[in-house]
Amino acid sequence: MGGLGSGYFRAKKRTVDRCLVLDVNVLARQGRAGQLNWRDQRTGERLLAMRYRADGRRVMLACVEWSEAIGLTTTRLVSGGLRWWFECPRCGRRMGRLYVPPGERVFACRLCHNLTYLASQRTPRPQAKSGYVWGNVCRVLKAPVENSGPAIYGQARPGHRHST
Repeated sequence: MGGLGSGYFRAKKRTVDRCLVLDVNVLARQGRAGQLNWRDQRTGERLLAMRYRADGRRVMLACVEWSEAIGLTTTRLVSGGLRWWFECPRCGRRMGRLYVPPGERVFACRLCHNLTYLASQRTPRPQAKSGYVWGNVCRVLKAPVENSGPAIYGQARPGHRHST
């Protein structure tokens, strides 16, 4: 028992860093029509090039492999400007970024593709455990570990003139 391969194994989700990302702010800066190029960050190799054309309601994307229309919407800012958003083609949610994971051909939001961020899949460091941190804090303050935890906030700090 307890040998190699035993125990519960949780499969990792796909992460956004492995996907093609379509950012509404990039399109807003580039104008109503143009070309988008995605490159591999490590090798510089071109992964995909798409032409786009935007009107007030949607953006049309086209490349050799496929074409797609994505809805656009706006919200008013307090300062008086407009913020542009994509409407996810699958769920209709308002999103600033849409993704295409490897092996797929549809831009959709992170939730529809069941994507997560790489940082959320890493195992937590031991310092993130509250008991371990409070133990270190108490050692630095030379306080007994038994009196650690949130109750330490109610105690007067040494060197202060007022008392609690």
